[in-house]
Amino acid sequence: ILGRGGLELSRGTLANWCIKAGLLISPLVAAMQRHLLSEHSLCADETRTQVLDEGDNPSSNSYMWVYRSNEVSREPVVIYDYQAGRSRACAKEFLAGYQGYLQCDGYRVYDGIEGITPVGCWAHARRKYNDALKAESKNKGRAHKAISFISQLYKLETQAKNKQLSP
Repeated sequence: ILGRGGLELSRGTLANWCIKAGLLISPLVAAMQRHLLSEHSLCADETRTQVLDEGDNPSSNSYMWVYRSNEVSREPVVIYDYQAGRSRACAKEFLAGYQGYLQCDGYRVYDGIEGITPVGCWAHARRKYNDALKAESKNKGRAHKAISFISQLYKLETQAKNKQLSP
């Protein structure tokens, strides 16, 4: 975009600007993290990302961990935490001091972290039942029943979000 406007900048200059901007906003990110960790429930997931020229392997995989407040949070927060790995230490360090529920995909690194109660994600569970539904020989088997139950839960969640249900 800058090049089209006649301003040629090296990739290194642009990368350094991003790094410096990240350092400048680190107090803001720390405040967001404190707020996030004060919530009663959070969501977490991690996604592989390939980073060239990092570490011993020039095409090694790193991970972008995302932590966010739940859907009903009055002051929602989303933080992306770049890490070179996918170990328990990454989650443990970010979530240090957190007390509450953590909705995730069942990845075992969240199990056993003090103060955290991992809870499942219906989207991930539904995906497994949907795969089973494709393999089911009869239309009204167990997978069909599970999908039906999950659909009913989704309907209730929608009604609750739209304030059509009382507590």
